[in-house]
Amino acid sequence: MSDGDFQNPNSEGFIPVDVINSYLYNPFITVGVSLINHERGDQLIKHGRTIKQDYELNADYQLVEGAIKLLKGGYHPAPEGWDVNVWEKMLDKNEQEKLIIAGALVAAEIDRLNYKE
Repeated sequence: MSDGDFQNPNSEGFIPVDVINSYLYNPFITVGVSLINHERGDQLIKHGRTIKQDYELNADYQLVEGAIKLLKGGYHPAPEGWDVNVWEKMLDKNEQEKLIIAGALVAAEIDRLNYKE
């Protein structure tokens, strides 16, 4: 099976290999779950977010607010304290990418709630 066998919302047109591999090795981890997991990994690694930062900066449930606003569609102002340029890039994504980001934001909120200093 090649990367080209899957359709994907990312800019290259393919689902990342780690997403494909997680689905192939564990059929209970669906493509949707894998894409959300991949996005959450990007938040932590590629974008340098930390659970501690979310604990400190998103204590008023901004992560959930961001997820809800992405799911509603249309334009909504950024959650309190968020970078407006980054938020607007999220709003410009296609519907599937917004769903994936929203799922990752919910995962980030769960991480924040479970964080202990």
